[in-house]
Amino acid sequence: MNRKILSEKKQAILDELLKENPSDGDIILDLPSKNRFYQKIDAGEPITLSPLTWADEKALVDGNDGDSATTTLIKRCLKNINPDSLLDCDRSYILVKLREISIGPDYGVKITCPSCGKIGEVDVDTREFRKIEIPEDVTDPRKVNLPVSKVDVEVRFPRASEDQYTSDPTTMIENTWRFVNSVGEQTDKEIIYAFIEALTLRDSQTLRSEITGDYGVDTNFIYACSECDKETLLGVPIGPDFFLVNTSK
Repeated sequence: MNRKILSEKKQAILDELLKENPSDGDIILDLPSKNRFYQKIDAGEPITLSPLTWADEKALVDGNDGDSATTTLIKRCLKNINPDSLLDCDRSYILVKLREISIGPDYGVKITCPSCGKIGEVDVDTREFRKIEIPEDVTDPRKVNLPVSKVDVEVRFPRASEDQYTSDPTTMIENTWRFVNSVGEQTDKEIIYAFIEALTLRDSQTLRSEITGDYGVDTNFIYACSECDKETLLGVPIGPDFFLVNTSK
């Protein structure tokens, strides 16, 4: 049924039915990047996030124009910056906050114990996830001196629009050159690609670590198995299943 404008009487009935429904659940975001690397659409307004609604869920089911499910959700709910410009560390933080304001902070996870194989359940409070901010002295782009080759390399953070180059470790290794602006005084991409191919493992890993950074939100928690009493450090995967409501509670 297409949405129609209700009569005054029917609108009053609807308003009464929805009186406990929050009319404005938007929150102001203080991102791990400290919002430093973005051009706001309205410079005088904050970056905000809206809770997911029925319409957002429907849009996700109907189709996402080639975007991943989480990217579709962010594009519908994030306000005042271009979602394609997001740093990965900010995106993971936004997804955690989006679940908190849309569903709640309690997330039930089924765990298969790595030690004994028993399946257990644990409730994780996403408010306890640690936010890891980008230090004030970290710029984008920035220079890093590689420990073995002793060469200064200028690197930059990947953006959400470049997901296809960072989707998994192998893809990231093959596309590292895309996030290097210069090697020494050289900006030629063929030279940069050849330089990266010739790096030692230490320099190569240092370079990728500087490009991606260890920022965002730490979703790790300690799982204590009730069967074997072993404790394991695990991480909560933030994908489409992260936004499913546990209706059994």
